[in-house]
Amino acid sequence: MPRTVLMIDDDAELLKAVGIFFRLKGWTFEPLADPAKALEKARSVHPDMILLDVSLPGTTGWKVCKSLKGDELLRQIPVIMISGAHMSPLDKAEGLKSGADDYVAKPVDLKLLMLKTEAILRVLDA
Repeated sequence: MPRTVLMIDDDAELLKAVGIFFRLKGWTFEPLADPAKALEKARSVHPDMILLDVSLPGTTGWKVCKSLKGDELLRQIPVIMISGAHMSPLDKAEGLKSGADDYVAKPVDLKLLMLKTEAILRVLDA
């Protein structure tokens, strides 16, 4: 059964590129540009992994991550934060405090993102 990844990011080009990459690897890819719908979408899709931008319109990925991790049905789903501007050690610490499992820099290295995704899921599956 294919794995499913939900990506929450307002960058349409990045959503497209990551979507193509994950689909070529046999994954189901669910893009979401509106962070206000993150909980609803995550509950309906129940992905294996969530990729979450830090800089989102009207909120932050850190707040969205806290909401996801605070939800009984979603808290076990791993989250990888993605950011171009928020890459300082304090920013990364904020992401980890919000419940994220890892942090990836923009521009996104798709191979590295896939390797990190697979590594996190391998640990969970063990």
